[in-house]
Amino acid sequence: MKISRTSALVAYWMVAIIIVAMILLSLDYSFAKALFMSSLFLPGAVAAKFFLAQVKKDTSSKSVMNAVYIFGAIAVMEFLLIVCGHRLLEYIEEQNPLYLGIGVADILVNPIFVAVIIFLILAGEHMVLQRFKEEPEASTITFTSDRHKVILNRSEIIYIESNDSEVWVVANDGRRFRNKTGITQWEHLLGDDFIRVHRSYIVRKESIQETLFDSLTLANGTSIPVSRKYREIVAALSDN
Repeated sequence: MKISRTSALVAYWMVAIIIVAMILLSLDYSFAKALFMSSLFLPGAVAAKFFLAQVKKDTSSKSVMNAVYIFGAIAVMEFLLIVCGHRLLEYIEEQNPLYLGIGVADILVNPIFVAVIIFLILAGEHMVLQRFKEEPEASTITFTSDRHKVILNRSEIIYIESNDSEVWVVANDGRRFRNKTGITQWEHLLGDDFIRVHRSYIVRKESIQETLFDSLTLANGTSIPVSRKYREIVAALSDN
């Protein structure tokens, strides 16, 4: 039976919580308490995954400082979560005559320990994502043009042009198909092999032959304008 990517991730996060709980058992927590405390690391892991993904992956001082600020904020958040979580356990146990008053272990509020746990959780998730990669995009795309069903191989499409309420799908052999699907939706449908270069144009990356400051030339000789908004993206593409 094939395991889906989502199922694998859910299973991984459950296992990760249990593994962290096993580590916390050495700090004199019962398994139930350790499981509860380990779950408090998840918000930090999710926050780190989301916010660090927004930081440019380079060694510039600005990127490094942004990463440091994010880590600091996550460390403070985890400190508050752990202290509040422990106070909740204390409150519950105070209602029990067997209350032992176990304090918060110093290591639990140690930023380095918190960072290591979050890093290990995210590293494990990355391994799961690599193991269960999403299925590759279909080689063909189906759409309607003038009430007729059209099936094209993605490699046959050279560019998409938006003209008022109509969108034209242009094939590399010169065929043009009129369609009413919005160009932004086409951008999502076509995927990473295509690039938006203008409010009205999406082109296939491999078809780009020459890039100028405000335009580019495709393999079929068509000149496509490049708007200011997309110039840096197009320039970076030509540098690779």
